[in-house]
Amino acid sequence: MEAVDGYSTKSLVENIDYLQKACTPVSVEYTSGVNGLGQTIGVWANYRAEIDGKLEETENVFDGTRLIYNPKGVESDPKARWEYEGTEAYWVIGGEYVFRAYYPQNELNINKRLSNAKTLIIESNTASTQRDMLLAYNKVDTKQAGWTITDPVKLNFRHAMAAMLFKFKFYDGSDGVFYSEDAITSCWMEVDKDEAFAITGYMIYGNGTDYEEGNIQWTKQYSPIAGYKFYHWSNTDGIPFKNQVPPAGESWGSKYQQIAVPYSKVGTGAEDVGAEFTKQDGWVMTVPQESTGHLKLCFTTKSGGDAVFTVTIPKKTGTSL
Repeated sequence: MEAVDGYSTKSLVENIDYLQKACTPVSVEYTSGVNGLGQTIGVWANYRAEIDGKLEETENVFDGTRLIYNPKGVESDPKARWEYEGTEAYWVIGGEYVFRAYYPQNELNINKRLSNAKTLIIESNTASTQRDMLLAYNKVDTKQAGWTITDPVKLNFRHAMAAMLFKFKFYDGSDGVFYSEDAITSCWMEVDKDEAFAITGYMIYGNGTDYEEGNIQWTKQYSPIAGYKFYHWSNTDGIPFKNQVPPAGESWGSKYQQIAVPYSKVGTGAEDVGAEFTKQDGWVMTVPQESTGHLKLCFTTKSGGDAVFTVTIPKKTGTSL
């Protein structure tokens, strides 16, 4: 693995170090006292070669093979610590490989019937699976001068999901002495118009025609009806507001602020509401899409009891909200 390229939204996998930790088996120590997370990288690869004057192609040659990271592997070469797991994989010299890699392999639903090296199709349900999605592409010609079978394939991963983080703030008006001990006790999203926000969709990686990387495109699959609660989280004790002072070199005048971040603590209650949304330190992964102006953030507080407060996410009118 070479890198996890820049991202416009915060998400689970921020850099190559975290990807290494994520793909280290849970039984293996990644750093002192910290074990891996047990995720894996999947690779869809086609092999193309000219045989008796005819171009032959074999699809998904690494089916069943996964990539894991072994921090206790070859010390002299960190790249060599990426190892195969599952079905053994062999290189064949004399043709061209087209790679489309994806993470996390064990939690993504690949449409194998329609996918190929020109187009990788992945179904995502953000209501049930909250995971960052990374994609990478490369093409390797084993006939190229200077290429050797020991050369690692470079995979520069890109983020395919969007992410949202909600921070609830209030400010002290004078001396930084807070009189409130309130907390956010639940949080969810609704739409006030049917089909206004997609929570599931198909991701299409590649243009379906060329053996080139292509773009990442999303097709909306399912949107909740108006009034339906989704991305629902609750916690009996709630997320208390925490005192926060201005960063060095920044002034808020005489005001300090308190912040509470929902989705950052495991849900509680009979249904363990929201446990799925606590795996990203408060970030909620979602299908990339423009805001239509019909999406609402709803929440309750400890002091407010059953009273529901709502905030409408503004319609996208330019390059940013």
